[in-house]
Amino acid sequence: MKGRKPKNPNLRLLRGSGTRGTDDPSMPTDRPEPPDGFEGEIKKVFGKICEHLEQLGLLARADVYMIGLLAQNFVTWKKCLHEMDSKGLTVKMTNKAGHTNEILSPHARLALMASDRIVKICGELGLSPVARMRLFVSSPNANDKDEFAALLTK
Repeated sequence: MKGRKPKNPNLRLLRGSGTRGTDDPSMPTDRPEPPDGFEGEIKKVFGKICEHLEQLGLLARADVYMIGLLAQNFVTWKKCLHEMDSKGLTVKMTNKAGHTNEILSPHARLALMASDRIVKICGELGLSPVARMRLFVSSPNANDKDEFAALLTK
């Protein structure tokens, strides 16, 4: 996705957006069902991701396919790690000339691609520390004392 990341509606209210009538539409926040064809471990991971998003207040039914992609990539990544543990990070490949070379395992490549996708999707869903910092605005605490204001009142 190109361009600036969208601001949280609460942050826009605090700072002002300079335009009128740009409220975000409210999304249904009930827990979505996994897409058709999700079985076994992918379905379990889908449920756990929904649970985490629900606890953070970020779950929306519109994100069902993004959550599904995250679940599929997570299961793929986990399977590749298991294969790498049993078979190793490299494989021996013999070329046409008869020379044997050690190359990166196909499972290692798949694990790297899946982990890249996981990081991107987590960022889109608000499951990374940076994404959470962009989403949540902390309200000023009434008990916090402003040092500069204390200097002015003396």
